[in-house]
Amino acid sequence: MKIAGYIRVSTAAQVDEGHSLKTQKRQINDFVKNKGWPPPKIYKDEGRSGSTVEGRTDFQNMIKAAKTGKIKGIVFTKLSRFARNAGTYMVYQDMLKEYGVKIFSIKEGIDPTTSNGRLHAGMMSVIAEWERENIAEQMGENRMAALRAGKFNPGRTPFGFEWNDEKKSLEHHPIEKQAYLKMVDLRLNQKKSLRDIAELLEADGFRGRNGRPFSNQSVNDILKNTVYYGLRYINQYKYKYNPKTGRHNRTNEMKPKSEWILHKVDPIIDKSIWDKLQAQTAKNRIKPKHETTVTKLYWARGSTRCGWCGAAVSPNTGNQRKDGSWNRGYKCYDAGTTPRNRKYRKKCECPRVRPEHFEGAIYRALIPRGWRMGGKGLKALFEDNKFEEQLQYVEGQIAELSRELASKEKARKKLYVDYADPDSPLDRDDLAEMIQGIKADMVDIEAKIGNLEKDRGRLKHAMENKTALEAYFEDKKHRRMLKTIYKDIRALSPEDKKLLLDASLDEPLILEPDQAAIELGQPPENAWKLNVDGLNLNFKTLKAFIDEGKIGGDVKDDISGGGSTGSLNQNSFNHSEENNPNSKLDQNSTRDTAAHGPGRGH
Repeated sequence: MKIAGYIRVSTAAQVDEGHSLKTQKRQINDFVKNKGWPPPKIYKDEGRSGSTVEGRTDFQNMIKAAKTGKIKGIVFTKLSRFARNAGTYMVYQDMLKEYGVKIFSIKEGIDPTTSNGRLHAGMMSVIAEWERENIAEQMGENRMAALRAGKFNPGRTPFGFEWNDEKKSLEHHPIEKQAYLKMVDLRLNQKKSLRDIAELLEADGFRGRNGRPFSNQSVNDILKNTVYYGLRYINQYKYKYNPKTGRHNRTNEMKPKSEWILHKVDPIIDKSIWDKLQAQTAKNRIKPKHETTVTKLYWARGSTRCGWCGAAVSPNTGNQRKDGSWNRGYKCYDAGTTPRNRKYRKKCECPRVRPEHFEGAIYRALIPRGWRMGGKGLKALFEDNKFEEQLQYVEGQIAELSRELASKEKARKKLYVDYADPDSPLDRDDLAEMIQGIKADMVDIEAKIGNLEKDRGRLKHAMENKTALEAYFEDKKHRRMLKTIYKDIRALSPEDKKLLLDASLDEPLILEPDQAAIELGQPPENAWKLNVDGLNLNFKTLKAFIDEGKIGGDVKDDISGGGSTGSLNQNSFNHSEENNPNSKLDQNSTRDTAAHGPGRGH
């Protein structure tokens, strides 16, 4: 092994105390000889303080030699000769470890080649961590004291101000102040929207500090900041350490108000004007911009996203007809809005869908087919259910994910073993990052297994209750009751339909192209389908409508009556999804999960 010895004295007094260069050199040579290694190359710094490593010329030469592979081990007599404290020692130990260089301290017994030496090295790591935390805590206290005294400018200077380092205070920035006052005038006096304000500022040549145009959000953030009427609050948010970047990132979690720090600054506007600005913003937020009489007819609004571009599918209203009705439709926002609203986005190819087709597809997906079938159809429905095949598939998925989870756990344990090896190239940051990635994968796998286990439970329950359900649906009274409920759902008011749909949505529906209809040459307005995987009828909301008399009026007595044949209770009605075989697992046989447009026969 190529060994280097490092010796250092800072004062003449140390020579008298037995710390002379000759003494250190002799001790190092004896240590190396006992190890059976070749004589070391000695690097020495005479009359150099240990408070900093930058001023030690031969120390830096030794580090360079280590990085280039010329030496594989560094020996010194005691820790204070090499580094000022445990923290500095750990910095260089981690750095040198990346190059495969070991460090040996004779007095402290640090020796990576022995178990006791590795133990001492671990203790030094703990001490170094304590030093870092202690220093960080002390620095934090000093920083908070300086913040309260207003001795420096924390974070970004608010728009409209600039920091005067001599006076230690914020002062008005002439040009940015002018831009802010224009924002106030446009918002308060001219009642402009945030988007209009951003565009008008751009037209007048005003931009943000990054040189980019103002956005709606940046204008909103500026207008609600209290600094403009003279109060600047700092230390409001909590920060979280990011091991990947080594930085502390701000979170959305706020600290208690008792920890906030208030600095008074020279105001740009009066508090009464600022209050009017907030009142105007609140008024705009509450004002129903789109809730017109026509819009309320679109009970499926807000439920679907576009499969072409990902934007929201929104109501699209044309001209009013001679009979007083409106030319209604549903269309992707980026397909129906103006170029100004799209800004840099391309116009979407999503077609305009007629409401009777779009809403009809949702009905067919929302209501189980058994509720609108005759006896023969119901018999075929139960014969088509293949619970055994589905159960076999789910159990296979659980077994595969369980093996993957075990593999991840094995990899996690191996990382710790590798890190403990003195020759391992892993440092603590690498270990933390890799462990974090494995844990994230394991959490994701465990969540998938949990969902599959729920599905397995639903399937087993469905298999156990299949016979009972067949008997239930064979009863003509039950079939009449369910058909009545189905018809009454379709007769609900648009507001109630929207309430039921929103309660039944686990995730947005997807309006997407129907390739089969496109291949058949159907026009775009008919060549679409609706992915309804996230739609599951909410029985609690439905039961509430029944209790209110909005549904099931003609068979009210049968629904609420007692007895095993007439009552619409949890067993017959399957209130909870866990007890419902017509759930996500067998949707394909109980409802339409990919409801198609008119191009596929609807």
